[in-house]
Amino acid sequence: MPLLDLFDQIQVTEFVKRNYEEITRSAGGGEDRTTELGPRILPQVAHRGRHVRIRYQDITGVGLAPFKSPGAAPQLWTHKPNLRETFMEMVDIDEAHPVDPVEMLAIKSNDPNRREEAQFTLAETATAMAERNDNRTMWMRWEALKGVLPIAHPNAGSISINYGIPAGHFPTFATPWTTLATSDPIEDLWALGAVAIPASGIYLSKFHMSFETHRNMLRSTSLRERLSSYGRDVMFPRESDVIELLRDGSQIVATDDGWMAEGATNFELNKWIDDGKIFATTPNYRYLGRPIGEVKDGWVLVGSPGADQPTARQGMQSEWIYDRVNQHTLFRQASARMVVLYAPQAIAWGTAY
Repeated sequence: MPLLDLFDQIQVTEFVKRNYEEITRSAGGGEDRTTELGPRILPQVAHRGRHVRIRYQDITGVGLAPFKSPGAAPQLWTHKPNLRETFMEMVDIDEAHPVDPVEMLAIKSNDPNRREEAQFTLAETATAMAERNDNRTMWMRWEALKGVLPIAHPNAGSISINYGIPAGHFPTFATPWTTLATSDPIEDLWALGAVAIPASGIYLSKFHMSFETHRNMLRSTSLRERLSSYGRDVMFPRESDVIELLRDGSQIVATDDGWMAEGATNFELNKWIDDGKIFATTPNYRYLGRPIGEVKDGWVLVGSPGADQPTARQGMQSEWIYDRVNQHTLFRQASARMVVLYAPQAIAWGTAY
């Protein structure tokens, strides 16, 4: 492994990115985040700045075009959409790890074996910090999709961002799905998909739920009673049976994606979609030709060698911070991000139990 210039901020950032990919995808590493559901729903996009500008267009009827008689002038008509604009500042996801003096000397050692071992140890720490940063970004995604993103600063006040999902888009089903004898998942999903029609003009046909919720859906007595015994050996409902009974083009996604608390020993995930909750949206996560939302990945202020002021760089950044007075060294991992929803009217959440 080549000698790492600790105070070349760009080189350190590339070192962390490279090792993050290698460690998380190797045996015993973390998950490959390209397979996770969150980034497919709200993709992360580069943003050159620290503020995001969101334009919402309320959907209103446009009526019918008039007929024109021969020789007459065409009627004049002007489209008057109702536009709303919101400006938001990005939030910093930023933390630093104190570097032990012995570790620092090992990283700068002239012994290539010792240096390589120390740099791999650093890569593991940096990977954990990058994963924590991405976990917080994923948490922001799902909180925004639930309607309100709370930002709790440990050393300042807290704020909440309300994305304006209509209040009627959070129905609770009449009979809990855990009551297998009388629950009716088919009618519940039909009703959940239809709640967005008044606000968006469309039916939401893609339903997301945890595997436990999915299991309770398939065990419903009412669903089993709808089945025919023709061509079946086992009279137990399948997901395809549910989809056949829903609106044409409907999809069901079962997922237990989540995050694990620091130091957790029971390996129990905090699921992004809790058991008993169902997230409904458009089939391809788009509305009126654009994504229902995005994660803006903006500028981070970092130090530059020999400069007397910070430099703004786009995306997650890594850097060493050296306090010449107290002889302290910190390793910093930081990003500036914000979730934007362009179509909150195309999102709904059902409570099954």
